Formats: sequence, C-alpha cells, structure tokens
Amino acid sequence: LFRSRFSTGSVVPPVATAVCSRGGTQIRFVIMAFYQLGCLVLLSSAVLTLGQSSATDVTTPPPKTADELDAEALALQEKGLKDAKIEYKKGAWLYGDYMQINQITSAVECHNLCQADAVCSHWNYHGVGGDRCDLKKGSTGGFNEDAGDWLSGDIAGRLESLPSGGDL
Repeated sequence: LFRSRFSTGSVVPPVATAVCSRGGTQIRFVIMAFYQLGCLVLLSSAVLTLGQSSATDVTTPPPKTADELDAEALALQEKGLKDAKIEYKKGAWLYGDYMQINQITSAVECHNLCQADAVCSHWNYHGVGGDRCDLKKGSTGGFNEDAGDWLSGDIAGRLESLPSGGDL
C-alpha cells in the first residue's frame, strides 16, 4: 500500500501529535513516518520548552508511599464504621473460618454481610491490598491484635446464643 502511494524518501504527514504543558513547561510530541528503501520507518520526537516560573506555580508534593496510602485507606474504613455506629477493633480473629468474600469495598459492608448471616458471629475486613471480608463462626478462638491492617467486629447477641462447647 505504501509502495504504491509514496516514493523512496517521501515523508508521510505526522501520524500523531500531542502537547502537554504544566506550570510554563511544555512538551510537544510528534510521530512521523516515511518510506525508505522499501520500508516504512516511524520516528518520534519530543521538544521540551521551559517557561518562566512564576510565584503562582504550585510545587507538587512527592508521591505518597504505600504505607501512607494504606494508612489513609484504613482510616477511611474506620470513619465509615464510626459513622455507622458499628463497634470494631483493629486486629483479626484467627479461628472459626466460615466464609471468605473478596471484592468487598467497605468494612461496613463486611459487617452487614455477617449480620445478615445467621451463622456468622465475627467478621474480619482487610481493606488494604485486597478488599477481603472473612466471616467467622463460633465463640472461641484467638484474636491477633498485631494485625493492624485488619478491622474486626462481633455481631451483638450472637455469642450468647451459641450452644455451649464453642464452634458450631
């Protein structure tokens, strides 16, 4: 197709151009194509133009670390639980695994799933790096307070109504 339309050394009009600018600095990208020795050749170029800085330029803060983003996500989940007046604590129940549900977007939703399930007595929510909700059953089991990236809670009244002897 190109052989029939362009001769050797012919330049094809720009394939794509883009201009990005911020705070007086501008970068222009151009992608060109030409036909040379039987081959279509693509070239790209970028031109950087530095503008005058002004007193109104805003300094961009450095990107947040993964730990900072995780702490913000956890604080947002805690706020949701407090706003919904749901009792919780940081940490995770270790035993009584009943059901794991992924792609749960909030600790409140995890609590509500547990509350709607007649067997569920505890819940764990891991909103950092996975959005995972673990539903737990039973009245015995350990609790890991060092799991600070988990939020957990109990369903009021469920523990007292379980048969004696621990887990269902």
